Amino acid sequence: MRTANNDTIGDPTAKSAELLTSYFQQEFLRSLPHAERQFLIRTSVLDRLSGDLCDYVLDHPGSAEHLEALVSAGNVFVVPIGSTGVFRYHALFAEVLLAELRGSAPELEAPLRRRAIEWHDRHGEWTSAVDQALASNGAIDASAEMFKHLRPAIASGQVATIGRWLDGFDPADVRSNALLGLTAAWHALFSNRAPEIERWLRAAERATYVGPLPDGTVDVATASAAVTMMAGGYGVHRTAEMARIVREAGEGGGPWRSLAFLLETVALQLSGAVDDPRTMFEIAEFETRGFAAAHAVTMAHLGIDALHEGNDSLGAQQIRSAVEEIDASGLREFAQVAIVFAGQSLAEARAGAFAASRQASEHAEQLLGTLDIVAVRSQIHHNLILADAALIRGEHAAALRLLRTAQSRLPGEQDAVVLHEWAARIARRCSSANGALPVELTPAEHRVLEQLATHRTLAEIGDHLYVSRNTVKTHTVSIYRKLLVSGRSAAVERAIELNLLDFPSGENERAAASVR
Repeated sequence: MRTANNDTIGDPTAKSAELLTSYFQQEFLRSLPHAERQFLIRTSVLDRLSGDLCDYVLDHPGSAEHLEALVSAGNVFVVPIGSTGVFRYHALFAEVLLAELRGSAPELEAPLRRRAIEWHDRHGEWTSAVDQALASNGAIDASAEMFKHLRPAIASGQVATIGRWLDGFDPADVRSNALLGLTAAWHALFSNRAPEIERWLRAAERATYVGPLPDGTVDVATASAAVTMMAGGYGVHRTAEMARIVREAGEGGGPWRSLAFLLETVALQLSGAVDDPRTMFEIAEFETRGFAAAHAVTMAHLGIDALHEGNDSLGAQQIRSAVEEIDASGLREFAQVAIVFAGQSLAEARAGAFAASRQASEHAEQLLGTLDIVAVRSQIHHNLILADAALIRGEHAAALRLLRTAQSRLPGEQDAVVLHEWAARIARRCSSANGALPVELTPAEHRVLEQLATHRTLAEIGDHLYVSRNTVKTHTVSIYRKLLVSGRSAAVERAIELNLLDFPSGENERAAASVR
């Protein structure tokens, strides 16, 4: 194995860097007046330099003049960024300056970075604020600074940035630090790694954290509830419960409280617990203002509700507002706003603008394709909206494809009764449009179907057919998907309608009723 010295000797780039470093330290810096040298060394903590930022960090005026003088003197190590009065140091020069600071006055680095963080926070530059904390080598609690800015990072779709922040920590620290565990759970959620969410939440709950969290959330348990409500696992009732915990925490719900109003309303709507959710959505609309993604999604829900109530003018207007907000915020490729484009597809279809409807549908499906196993309920919901739009456009094959996609996921959302009823309505419309839909069951599926018309449990059906319960369950799920239903009694009724099951005269009705 080569030694470090051999690497340096054989690498002309490394030798050049050494020579430049030596020049910076021994020649250039030493030749500068003391005040100018101190200015350069103390601003080495900054990735970019402006008069206002440097004045604040150094707690001394005149930085703009210093920077202009350095550039005017032909200093090639101070590089202008455009013509805005903003500069940066040449990368190697910046390393030398920072090394000088750490060698001559190490006690100044953390205070300088803290003042830089304050300035970036005040100016809404949260990425730079977190980067300053990460660069402090542990002198500043980077986990707290990162957690404080988690919501704006998520709201602006900067999931990759959150991943980069987490990469700056040792994995053991992420597992033992409550703030890092919660951040990792959020990152897993928006990176489509659903199995990791629960693991990170449990790690965060095992860690010790005393007092309110940096983002204002009252405690780790409430912060964990916020992640769980967003993930939407464990059914609509569980989602509503978690959202209620966050909402009822008041200001202690942190930055996710506004989102809790929306997610609780959606969960209650899909569970069938509220007949008219519009008032609740209007409250959520008010609460989510300033949170672009959540507010646009809320407006889309309001618009879709108006369309379903027959108020196409209001619905189209609200959905158009949602699309405009998404475009203005640069969130068009953010998967969690797919419902905005699903709603746009439905509104355009109802207005007869089929080309625009189809285009919006394609974009919504593209976004849904990135969600995979995360937000399964949302995928079902969106696919049903898109199926409605496809039926209006007369595209029955597309509607059937979207419906089957939704139906394939419905068994895991048994308490979302509104989605089941909605899917059944679309299935009837598809059948009416196409006549009796051809359904091809395998011989094994047909044998299971016959047993579904009995009172036998899945395990008992397995014993009867000499197969395992899991095999019976697999066939049953496939039967439901092919028949476009979500339950046993509906499967029997549908099979009788399609002549897939036939009993002696007068027995069809009794067979269907026997499994209800």
